[in-house]
Amino acid sequence: METLRRRLEERERGGNPVRVGLVGAGQMGLGLAAVLGRMPGMRLVAVADLLLDRALEAFRHGGVRQDEIAESATAATAQAALAQGKRVATTVGELVPHLPVDVVVDATGIPLPAALTAARAIEARKHVVLLTVEADVTVGHLLHRRAAEAGVVYSGAAGDEPAATKELVDFARFLGFEVVCAGKGKNNPLDRRATAQSLEAEARARGINPRMLAEFVDGTKSMVEMACLANATGLVPDVRGMHAARATPAELAKVLIPIEDGGILKRRGVVDFAIGVAPGVFVVIHTDHPVIQEELRYLKIGEGPYFALYRPYHLTSVETPISIAKAALDHEATIAPLPEPMAEVIAVAKRALRPGERLGLPGEDTVYGLIEEAGVAHYENLLPMGLTRNAEVLVELAPDQPIRWDDVAVEETPLLAMRREQDQMWGKMTNDQ
Repeated sequence: METLRRRLEERERGGNPVRVGLVGAGQMGLGLAAVLGRMPGMRLVAVADLLLDRALEAFRHGGVRQDEIAESATAATAQAALAQGKRVATTVGELVPHLPVDVVVDATGIPLPAALTAARAIEARKHVVLLTVEADVTVGHLLHRRAAEAGVVYSGAAGDEPAATKELVDFARFLGFEVVCAGKGKNNPLDRRATAQSLEAEARARGINPRMLAEFVDGTKSMVEMACLANATGLVPDVRGMHAARATPAELAKVLIPIEDGGILKRRGVVDFAIGVAPGVFVVIHTDHPVIQEELRYLKIGEGPYFALYRPYHLTSVETPISIAKAALDHEATIAPLPEPMAEVIAVAKRALRPGERLGLPGEDTVYGLIEEAGVAHYENLLPMGLTRNAEVLVELAPDQPIRWDDVAVEETPLLAMRREQDQMWGKMTNDQ
C-alpha cells in the first residue's frame, strides 16, 4: 500500500494522475468522489448520472469548483472540455468509457447499465472497476475474459464485502490454513418480504435509496456478494440461501464448522453470512498442526482446531481507490471470477405472481435472490436474479417458489445476449426457447 501511495505521489508531481471516469453518482459514487478529491495522483475527470445534479454534486464532494466543470451530452463537447482541463458532468453514461480516462468505475447498482458500461470500457481498452456486484454475478466471467483478451483489468471493488473477505481468504491460504467458511455479517434483520415501499420511510430517514435498502433487508444483496466471493475463490454455498446463522465474532469458530465437530456445516470450503458480526467480514480456518494451534491459542485467536479471523469493518466505496490504483499501476484485479462458475443467484417469487405480471429489480416487490451452486442452478434451469427486470410471468408462481427460465419470458436486452454468450463459454445454453 505504501508503494502504491508513493507511486501516486510521483504521478501527481509529474502532472500525470490516474484519470477516473465514474458512472453512477448515488451513495457509493458520491463516497468515491469525495475520497478521490483528497488523494494525490488520481483525478476524477468525468461523472455520469441520469440526474445531472448528482453528477455535479459528486464533483463538489470532491472539491471541484463549478467553473471547473463542463456539462456535456456529446463525445465532441466532452472531449473538448477535457482538452481544456475541465471536468465533465453528463447524463449520458455511455460517453464515459470513450473519453480519455484510464479507469472506468461503475456504481449504478443495476445489472444492465453496469454490464454495458463495463463492456464498453473493455472495448475501448480501459480498465474497469465494478461496484455493481449484481452485474458481476450475472456476466462477470464473460467480462473478465473479454478484459483479458483486450489486455485490460476487470475488477471488483476493494472495500465491498466480497473483496474484503477475499483478502482474508488469500491471507489464510497463503499461510497454509484450510478455509472452512468465509463470509460477512448482515447489517439488517432478514425479511424476505421487504420492499422499497415498505422501507421507504426508513430509507428516506437514513438518506439512502429505498430499493437498495430493501435489497439488503430481503437478503438478496448478501446472496449476490457471497456468490461473487464464491466465484472468485472456488468456495461454494453449503445450502441454498446459506445458513444465516446468528453468531458473534467469538462464536464463528464454534458455529460455522462441520456438523461432526458441533457446528452447522454439511461440508467444508463454503461461503455464508452471519447475523451478529456486521459490518465485518470473516474466515473460519482450520489447522491440525499442534504447534500452530498452540501459537494461535497463545495469541487468543481461539481454542482450535478451528479459528476465526475477523475484520470488523469494510469501507465500501471509500476503499475503491485501492482497486483503481492497482488496476492502473499494477495491472492487477482486486477480485475477479475464476474461469468456471461456482455459484449463481437464482430468482425466487417474493409473493404470488400471475401470468402477465412483470418482474422487477432486486428490492422491489416481485422477487428476491438466493445463492445456489452453479451446477445445481443450471441443472434445475433456474433463472439468474440479474435477468429479472421486465421479464413476463407465464405461469402461476407461489410465494418462495424458485423461478425457472420456462416460467418467464426474459426481455431481450444486451445483458441477456451477454449471458447467452457466457453460458456458451461453458458449453451451455440458456433455456430461453
